[in-house]
Amino acid sequence: MRVLLVEDNAADAMVAQAAIERTSFGPAVVARAASLAAALGIVDSTEVHLVLLDLNVPDSRGLATLESMRAAARCPIIVITAEDRPGLDEEALEKGAFEILHKGKLTTDAIARVLRLAEGQRKVQASLESAEHRYRQLIEVAPDAIFVHADWRIVVVNPAMLKLFHAERPGQVLGHDVLELIAPHSREMVRERIKRLYERQQIVPLTEVEYQRVDGTLFRAEVTGASFTYAGRPAAQVVARDITERKKAELALLDSEGRFRSLTELSADWYWEQDAELRMSFHSKGFAQSSGTTSDRLLGKRRWEEPNRLPLSGSWDEHRATLAARRPFRDFEYVRVGDDGVHHYVSLSGVPIFDATGEFKGYRGVGRNITERKEAEQALRSSEARFRSLTELSADWYWEQDAELRFTYVSPGFPERSTHEAAAILGKRRWEFENVIPASGTWEDHRRVLEAHEPFRDFEQITVRADGTRLFISSSGQPVFDDAGNFLGYRGVGTNISVRKDAEEKLAQLAQYDAVTGLPNRNLLQERLEHAIAQARRHDRGAAVLFVDLDRFKLVNDTHGHQVGDQLLAQVGRSLKDCVRKDDTVSRLGGDEFAVVIADLARPDDAALVAQKILDSFAAPFALGGQEAFITASIGVATFPNDGDGADTLLKCADVAMYRAKESSRNAFCFYTAEMNVRAASKLQLNTDLRHALERREFRLHYQPKVNLATGEMIGMEALLRWQHAERGLVPPLEFVPALEDSGLIVAVGDWVVEEACRQMTEWSRAGLVLSPVAVNLSARQFRRRDLDQVIRRQLAEHGLSAALLELEITESSLMEDPKDAIRQLQVLREAGLRISVDDFGTGYSSLAYLTRLPLSTLKIDRVFVNAAISEPSSAAIVKMVIDMAQRLSFDVVAEGIETDAHVTFLRQNGCSQGQGYHFGRPIPAEAMAPRMRRV
Repeated sequence: MRVLLVEDNAADAMVAQAAIERTSFGPAVVARAASLAAALGIVDSTEVHLVLLDLNVPDSRGLATLESMRAAARCPIIVITAEDRPGLDEEALEKGAFEILHKGKLTTDAIARVLRLAEGQRKVQASLESAEHRYRQLIEVAPDAIFVHADWRIVVVNPAMLKLFHAERPGQVLGHDVLELIAPHSREMVRERIKRLYERQQIVPLTEVEYQRVDGTLFRAEVTGASFTYAGRPAAQVVARDITERKKAELALLDSEGRFRSLTELSADWYWEQDAELRMSFHSKGFAQSSGTTSDRLLGKRRWEEPNRLPLSGSWDEHRATLAARRPFRDFEYVRVGDDGVHHYVSLSGVPIFDATGEFKGYRGVGRNITERKEAEQALRSSEARFRSLTELSADWYWEQDAELRFTYVSPGFPERSTHEAAAILGKRRWEFENVIPASGTWEDHRRVLEAHEPFRDFEQITVRADGTRLFISSSGQPVFDDAGNFLGYRGVGTNISVRKDAEEKLAQLAQYDAVTGLPNRNLLQERLEHAIAQARRHDRGAAVLFVDLDRFKLVNDTHGHQVGDQLLAQVGRSLKDCVRKDDTVSRLGGDEFAVVIADLARPDDAALVAQKILDSFAAPFALGGQEAFITASIGVATFPNDGDGADTLLKCADVAMYRAKESSRNAFCFYTAEMNVRAASKLQLNTDLRHALERREFRLHYQPKVNLATGEMIGMEALLRWQHAERGLVPPLEFVPALEDSGLIVAVGDWVVEEACRQMTEWSRAGLVLSPVAVNLSARQFRRRDLDQVIRRQLAEHGLSAALLELEITESSLMEDPKDAIRQLQVLREAGLRISVDDFGTGYSSLAYLTRLPLSTLKIDRVFVNAAISEPSSAAIVKMVIDMAQRLSFDVVAEGIETDAHVTFLRQNGCSQGQGYHFGRPIPAEAMAPRMRRV
């Protein structure tokens, strides 16, 4: 036991300490302090079990010393004093002293007695503090709100209470009047309850109280409490549990029960319950009205125990097995025959009921009278049977589509009347079938009608069978909507109209085609010619009519008979079709007269080429049943717009021209105008001479230098085609190159140009001359050849030349005929190592988007812009733009047609480094070019 002796008088301290040591209480440790400050220091730093306190010490006098020590020490305090003032003992006890000892009466027995009392007090105090600690721990972790109020003031709260009352800290409720926590309208009632609680010291039974939180919100709580004395004051401990959610659930349950009751009473369905033995225990009010019987006839019975009930599918045993297995069931249907013989159809659904322990308690569910539905289903089945019979016997078939326009149904007659099995069509849209096309319009037109949910009638489709024959189908349909106006799909009928279409085509064939040759007759020719004229007028092109009359056909007819004559006419028709393009028209006008419509003519005199081709085709004999017949033709040619602007006019002019040809020599053609005859004869002679030019080695290559504009040094050359005619001399390129293009000879001549350029470079190399790249021009036809890269690779390999020495020039317009194919072809040529130049750049209509994708090397500015650049600002701007664009795209740029120093200066100032033109030299033969080349 540790004792603190507070005494400043040494003699008194010795007396007190000796008295303590002489007691038989047990060992004690005595600490002495001569002042209050020293005593408080010991109490603060050391556990003290008893304090012997002199009231008068140097730094404190009287009862103030007791008050200071009482505030610091949590143990009994025994006052030792020499004062004998009346009332001192009572005052000291009121101030918290445990006992009073006077120094004159300080004996060993007195000390021992006081120590025993103090030790007992200390143990009681420790027990109380331990109990209070456990109590506080308990309420701190309690899930319910716990608080204590003493004399109307809140003195203790736990965390759960702070959370329930939305208090962030204890100070928001501690010290406050407990009635502040009560809802205002309940405070007077609660005040009376608290008064009685304070007065009677009792436990409050469980009750409900409406509280008000710190933030003003209200809630209901379930409360219990007990009264006690706290620090000498009446107090009560309250335990509160929030029941707001439970109250809401109770109200919701009451509301739900009310709605359920209303629902079962007002609904056409009814609610039922069975007990654990599957006997009916409850029916709602709707049962009697909907089932054809009363509730009391079935209550206490199992469902299958009432007579006149039959399941509509399965059996009662199967239903009983479901119930025995405690499985839910849905739409169990049965029919009950009433006493009046009326059939009542019922559908039941139910679920098993189990209590909290899992014990089976029965079934509950709903019932519905389905008599009307069953009668409607029977009526529908009857209607469907009649409809099925109708569609199976009809030549048409019935179909349905869903909201996504996919077929969902076709009647059984469909496969026999179409090329598709029913399974192959279901799930597909009409336009998703292979080899099926609209007879007129497009699928997009038909889809627009369907997407607008409009009806359609006689929509015709063509199915092309594997053997090439065609099936025609006509469909009609109307949209389907539900009661709310939502689109559900389409329904309609289909008809095989192939027989009708075949008949219509045969009639059209007879009306517009010749029966002997199968060619269009005069009526259809008239339509085709008018269309060709309209197209030519729209696109600023030409058209022509060739009137073909067979020479001496009457002799064949009279000699061999009309049957052989008809065979000859059919063969002539086929021969004429072989001489024209697919878009041209060959017609038989009657007898031995034919007409040919040539559409989209570039030049009127091109019609002479077709006429000559027809005459040439007649040079071979016609085989007629083991015999050969030779026949010629006289052809009259009329052109639009030179000879007329209408179909009738052109036919008359061609007829007149034909008679002129027949009168002149037969086996010839004649234009309606003399001028055209002269031009046609000249063109035919030109084509004939060109065909022999390659054989006679009349073509030549001349070379024009390409120079560095800064130094004047030759850095390459362009090979240009020339024709040295045996009689006419040097023919201008503008005269014969278009003819090469039209006749198709340009491909063969183009191959010769590449071969000759390679041969000449090899010859120069052998002569010890330094080679520079040679550019050759490619025609549009040549450029479109799929094997062009192989042809050029072969020529380079045969002559042992590098691909870097050959440059290909292609006109801008040739590239833009088919930009996507041009990109492919250029990539192939670049992969072969060849340089590609765009010739006459600026004269075409290039898309800059495509230009950036073309694998080019060089842009050549057309001579028209270069010549005008020093005098016309617009041309100068174009030249500058091309130079700038080429540099930005990393292309070389070459100016053509340079004729003066002014041109050179302008081009150099604007960044063009290469050029060619008469200023540097005209195109010259190879032998004349050699002296201008450097030697190795």
